[in-house]
Parts: sequence; structure tokens; C-alpha cells
Amino acid sequence: GGLGSDILTGGGGNDIFKWTQDTVDEGAVDTITDFTLNEDTIDLKDVIADLNDPMAGIDELLAHIQADYDATTDNVSLSITTDANV
Repeated sequence: GGLGSDILTGGGGNDIFKWTQDTVDEGAVDTITDFTLNEDTIDLKDVIADLNDPMAGIDELLAHIQADYDATTDNVSLSITTDANV
């Protein structure tokens, strides 16, 4: 994806959905249509520096992420606050 709201769909097998500093903007909502637990990966290392710090604690990492689960649709929504506060 790029700037703005994007719909992301991987292929067969393991997929990596990666965000970089130049692909995030305030208010954008990106949607992954086919994320598979234990196969696919969400890579936020470029937008959350704590992910690159082996000494960072779980509290520092979780301060960037809010997760919500909708049992009706079986969807998980992640709200991410980047280092740039976007």
C-alpha cells in the first residue's frame, strides 16, 4: 500500500504486510483481507523504533497498539500509533 487507506491482499502461503514511514498517514485505515494467524506477518519495524530494540519491554511495545475484536464479524482491528504519532 501507500499513503491513504489501502486494501491489502496477500497471495498463497506466508505473506508479510509491511508499513514504512513513507506509507503511513494520519487518519488512513488499511485493511488486510486475508491475514492468516501463524502464517502471515505484520511488519511495523520501520514505524515503531521499539520493535528494533531487543531491550524494549512488552509495555513499551504495547503502548503503540490497541486491539479490538468483533465477535459478530470475527474481525480484529489494530490501531497503531507510530513513532511519528500518526
